[in-house]
Amino acid sequence: MASLCHRPTGPGVFGQTAVKRAPGVQRCRVQICASYKNKENIDLSKVAAFAQHVGDVGGTAVQIARLSARVEQLTLHMQNNRKDHSSKRGLQAVLSQRKSLMQYLYKTNRSAYDKVVVELGIRSVIAGDSHKAAQRAAAEAAQ
Repeated sequence: MASLCHRPTGPGVFGQTAVKRAPGVQRCRVQICASYKNKENIDLSKVAAFAQHVGDVGGTAVQIARLSARVEQLTLHMQNNRKDHSSKRGLQAVLSQRKSLMQYLYKTNRSAYDKVVVELGIRSVIAGDSHKAAQRAAAEAAQ
């Protein structure tokens, strides 16, 4: 019985010593949606135009602009990967969040809403605005 519990101190089981990694070599970790977290493929150039003051990152118009940039990235991804249902679900969640923010902006600040709709090229989300009156009014105001 003692021979079964004895561990050899020499080479390993198959006659080799244990393989050691070279110092400084680490295993690669898989990141989910690395391109979004690293801000790759996202065009945030339009976001600065909606900031009301320096460092404005939480304003409604700024959030809508950031979500619109995310929507553009996800639609490009969905064109290349049609069967990626988890990304499709994420796109629907982003669109829903953007719609809620746009409805809030419409109720609170109509001129900012018109600016967002025109500059980002988003369809109006207001149910009573079926003839795109908000977009036409914003286009006339811009001219």
